[in-house]
Amino acid sequence: MEIDGHIFVQLSGEELVSKVSGQVVYTKSVSGASILTVADDSGAISTYFSSAIPFVVENVTCKFTSNAEATGNFTVSLDSASGAVFDTVLASVDPSESGASNVFIAFDPPVAFTTGDSVKVEYTNLSGMGYGLRIVTRYIG
Repeated sequence: MEIDGHIFVQLSGEELVSKVSGQVVYTKSVSGASILTVADDSGAISTYFSSAIPFVVENVTCKFTSNAEATGNFTVSLDSASGAVFDTVLASVDPSESGASNVFIAFDPPVAFTTGDSVKVEYTNLSGMGYGLRIVTRYIG
């Protein structure tokens, strides 16, 4: 499956692995929850998660290898299957404002996504920090 230039390969069961521009992506589904993890040495973050089954996003976490110094927004968005007019920024934070090395965004209540929708996480990462990103979802369909 390809989503905006990101190629995903189904290996077995619920596992999904991808390597895009130096990013290593792994998804594992356990008891209806899916955790997408992405690691990179220093590149920009541009990660999507979608499913053929409706799902909710419970939280997004990102651990950087150092404190953010360069300005830039860490953004979590809905990329709607219904079209661009429905695309919505769900959360946005600039880690450099507090010199943060961690970002934690929890959605309470969780945000629902339908078939074809994607959750999109973007960050320019001008400080060139390594990172570990997690998107925690739960299937509802």
